[in-house]
Amino acid sequence: MNRLTQDTQRDGTPTRVGILRRLTCGVLDFFEDRLKLVSLYKFLASKPVPKGLNFSYTLGSVSLFLLANQLFTGMLLAIYYKPTVAAAYDSVRFIEETVRFGWLIRQLHAWGANLMILAVCMHMIRIFWYGSYKRPRELNWLLGVGLLGVTMTFGFTGYLLPWDQVAYWASKVGTEIPGALPWIGPYLIILMRGGPEITEATLGRFYMIHTMVLPGLIVFMVLIHLAIMRLHGITSPGDEEVKETVPFFPNHVLKDAISIYAVLALLYALVVLSPWRLHGQADPLVTPEGVKPEWYFLWMYQFIKYFPQQIGPLSGKVVGIVTSSSFFVLLALLPFIDRSPFRSPRRRKLVVAIGILLLLGIVFLTFLGFICERELTIFGTHYHFDILGFPRAVKGP
Repeated sequence: MNRLTQDTQRDGTPTRVGILRRLTCGVLDFFEDRLKLVSLYKFLASKPVPKGLNFSYTLGSVSLFLLANQLFTGMLLAIYYKPTVAAAYDSVRFIEETVRFGWLIRQLHAWGANLMILAVCMHMIRIFWYGSYKRPRELNWLLGVGLLGVTMTFGFTGYLLPWDQVAYWASKVGTEIPGALPWIGPYLIILMRGGPEITEATLGRFYMIHTMVLPGLIVFMVLIHLAIMRLHGITSPGDEEVKETVPFFPNHVLKDAISIYAVLALLYALVVLSPWRLHGQADPLVTPEGVKPEWYFLWMYQFIKYFPQQIGPLSGKVVGIVTSSSFFVLLALLPFIDRSPFRSPRRRKLVVAIGILLLLGIVFLTFLGFICERELTIFGTHYHFDILGFPRAVKGP
């Protein structure tokens, strides 16, 4: 063997390889003594998961990856963004048109927000389908519902920040929904907007909540969520716990990586093929046509439209708000409503059927909200969809 490849020479003098090895071991020992990296690896590698989990079990990791994308790109955007009515719109344009790769960072942030909300919703659908919210995981389900609310609030507060026409008027409509509630409605308007109208005070509040309050809150909640999941483990798809398990790392991590790479490819495809457009600067005196909230609130907005103005002594709008909001209350109480010991969808047919109907209803209302107050051509016939989503032919084929 070449003497330079040995740790020491015959006279006991360390070789270059020996010095490098000792230096490397010394650095690794330094970090291991303080960070316990080997212990962390053993902790992850020893975590057992049921064998044969499908890719739907990677949606939690996908949501975590998209959260990391939002935090990282959000910090980069905050370097140039100016949260004032006079400068907000121009600062976003400056990011897109002047800052190197600024357009890419903004598009990743904008599309990442939408994909994150979608991923969290799909993650909760998976948990509902497999009954993973049942004992002893009720508290983690409640925490998950809270994370869904925080994620949607992230999207809602961030939507206004570009201060363009669509963002301004969509936020105006969105803040008016809870403002319609009796007694507390006017106070909620003031609390959200900082006044009766959307002004610089609103922009400042939304920016502070979006960049200071929500990031710390969601990271704290995610850490607790992961700790509880580590405590109880991942549930198997059926009623019986699968006795045959595999280590979380690297077995399940490989599936997580595949899903994350697929979502990353989708994210970049959306950025390139359908960039998030910046509309004209917000003008409180010019109301654009067909103003609607973002898609994750669109079903509630459309649902409220079908209530008459008055239902006895109550306002129809208030009844619609309370009725649609009760969905989230039922969602949070689901583990305490569904007390059946079974987790398999085949043995929870009633609960699963109700859940599917509610999901289809939300999807259908979202679709109606999207097409209402628009004109579309279907099979050669031009239709105008009214405020309720009902079509009326306005031009023949």
